[in-house]
Amino acid sequence: MPGLDRLQRHYCRHNPAIIESIAAGVRLGIRECQLQFRHYQWNCSTNGRDLTLFGRQVLSALSRETAFIYAITSAGVVHSIARWCSAGQLPNCACDPRRVPGRRGRDLNGEFAWGGCSQYIRFATLFARKFVDRQDRHVRDAMALMHLHNNRVGRKIVLKNARLVCKCHGVSASCLVRTCWRITGDFRAVSSQLMAKYAGAKRVKLVQTRDRYTGAVRRVRGANRLGQGGLTYTQNELIYLDTSPDYCNVSHKYGFSGTEGRVCNKTSTSAADSCDIICCGSGYRTQRLTVRYKCRCRFYWCCHVKCQVQSIRTI
Repeated sequence: MPGLDRLQRHYCRHNPAIIESIAAGVRLGIRECQLQFRHYQWNCSTNGRDLTLFGRQVLSALSRETAFIYAITSAGVVHSIARWCSAGQLPNCACDPRRVPGRRGRDLNGEFAWGGCSQYIRFATLFARKFVDRQDRHVRDAMALMHLHNNRVGRKIVLKNARLVCKCHGVSASCLVRTCWRITGDFRAVSSQLMAKYAGAKRVKLVQTRDRYTGAVRRVRGANRLGQGGLTYTQNELIYLDTSPDYCNVSHKYGFSGTEGRVCNKTSTSAADSCDIICCGSGYRTQRLTVRYKCRCRFYWCCHVKCQVQSIRTI
């Protein structure tokens, strides 16, 4: 399989299930990316030629869009592996061994007993880091350091959104005893938080010292010496090296086929989904549709339902 190193090929041959879970996580990340960017000029569109091994689009510009892709696909891989482990779909991986039934735990609501199957999020995070980051860790150029940082941000968001699910036991569900287990939570919340980080992503530059690249994109250390305007940023923010390309000027090297045929919001004037922005000022076509739906339905004995039909014309 092209694009894999020796260790990754070993996993493919001897543990194909883990590769399937990684692919499922990448698909999850791409779906959420397309949902979050559905009203933007760049809508996270993908095609076979523009995908790397992990499903990320090959964007030649190391822009904030590239940062988002790497973060959300990395998050998707962690989310997927954790769920596959708890479902018993992966060998040598099951429930979190640190949270076995019978052990006690404590949260803001008091003491509880671990029960059920807590997802093994720690294993998922470590394996995703080992597999997905592997090639970039051996390069350490500007692009690799940026990707490693944004991968790490995506994984941290999954950990941040992990939550307890509890069940109460007692007379009339009085919650005298609680049994809890830990899960990754809703991936939509992960993608929404990464979208907020996309909006606040910081542009950085690398400082080369003693023939080694150091600075923000490695461990985000000495960050106040990098970037613009004396801004500081932390390990939890998305970073990028290049400005975003002009997506109105279609170029296939960016893995983007343009905005032709997209749906825009005619009534919007300044939002990202307005027709002027989506269509890049080149004009747009309006289409009138008649939508029919049933209303005022009544049941007649026996046995049929009769409804009125209402029509609405939309633009």
